[in-house]
Amino acid sequence: MEYIVIFSLSIGIACLIILITIKRVKKEYDKLLFIDSTTGLKNQKALYADISEYKVNSVVMLDIVCFSRINDIYGRRVGDKILVKLTKILKHNTKGRYRIYRFQNDKFIALHKDDHIDTFETLKIKKDLEKITNSKISFKLDGEVFEVDIEFRAVIVNNQDSSMLIEKADMSMKYAKLNHLGLVTYSKDLNLEDNINNDLKMIKIVKNALDKDQIIPYFQKISSDKETNYYESLARIEHNGSIINPDKFIKIIKKTSYSTKLAKTMLDKSIEFFEHRDEYFSINLSYIDIKCPDFIDYLVDKLESISCTERITFEILESEDIKDYNIINSFILVVREFGSKVAIDDFGSGYSNYKYLGQFHPDYLKIDGSLIMYIDKDVTSVSIVKSIVSFAKSMGIKTIAEYVHTKEVYEKAIELNIDYFQGYYIAKPSKDIK
Repeated sequence: MEYIVIFSLSIGIACLIILITIKRVKKEYDKLLFIDSTTGLKNQKALYADISEYKVNSVVMLDIVCFSRINDIYGRRVGDKILVKLTKILKHNTKGRYRIYRFQNDKFIALHKDDHIDTFETLKIKKDLEKITNSKISFKLDGEVFEVDIEFRAVIVNNQDSSMLIEKADMSMKYAKLNHLGLVTYSKDLNLEDNINNDLKMIKIVKNALDKDQIIPYFQKISSDKETNYYESLARIEHNGSIINPDKFIKIIKKTSYSTKLAKTMLDKSIEFFEHRDEYFSINLSYIDIKCPDFIDYLVDKLESISCTERITFEILESEDIKDYNIINSFILVVREFGSKVAIDDFGSGYSNYKYLGQFHPDYLKIDGSLIMYIDKDVTSVSIVKSIVSFAKSMGIKTIAEYVHTKEVYEKAIELNIDYFQGYYIAKPSKDIK
């Protein structure tokens, strides 16, 4: 009998130990499954579970502006340190009013702690966001002190169906990025759903145009006070008997694979048109194109196979998409090996960086049309253009004025000592060169 009791007790203890072990293992498993290892915050999987369980109907999404650039400059270890510091800042400034989640690499989500609240107290949230939107982080790593300025972009989604919360937050964040806004509150008045549907339709049109060879290069003359044979090659889409201009689709496709496919198509068609002619010509490329190794390989193969490389200028759009200027510098070195030139397009549109221009020294600066179009009337535009032209002259860089649409603008551009002129006053884009 004693043996039976001892045996039963042993079995009971063993079962208890197994249960404790299982609970411990489950706890560790849940930690791996639902906790972000870098910040210690709950992760995306936990977020969706909590939204469903608590029937959450309001959310704040925070995005670290240009976080990828921070990683590029300082490296992943520093990036992780910054995320840990930011987590503490978020917790401190929201004072426990929200559940904070790490949603994606550079995004956080905040849910209000009161599960029964219908809408956020928007004014309080805005005050919280003002405290954290611009943060300065200082820390030491491997004996080196780092000081990094952090900027948050935030969106608020109030009183929405829990199943659509994150989708609407994502849409609002894209809208905020596109319009360079620091804070956006979701509203039906923003027409985000319609905009996304329109974007999807346009992406489909671009895809079909690429598949069916409906991408058409148009050519616009770039003139100077001397006669020049210089043209910019511009993408158009032939669709249902009409022509779609690039302002309708370039921005929409730039984060898709169709951007590079379009660049390859325009490269091929422009070279095919000009190779056995005498004109000089330019081809537009984005930062997204030139940072793609596949495109660079394609470009080099193309340049090695043709004889007109010295008549080609590659125009790089100057925009906030540029995260690593070393990529641009490397690209310039590659194309200059073939005798081709480089222009920086839309210079002065809001992201201009004179420092890096000095490093890679382009052949041309195309002054953004927003500065040129009122240059005959707007004193501020004149001052900015003067400074750009002065800088370019000091560096031996030629300048091109875009959007020269009237005689008055043309004459003012000449007065400001700009080298080349492009716009409807000079010539409209055309399929043919006369």
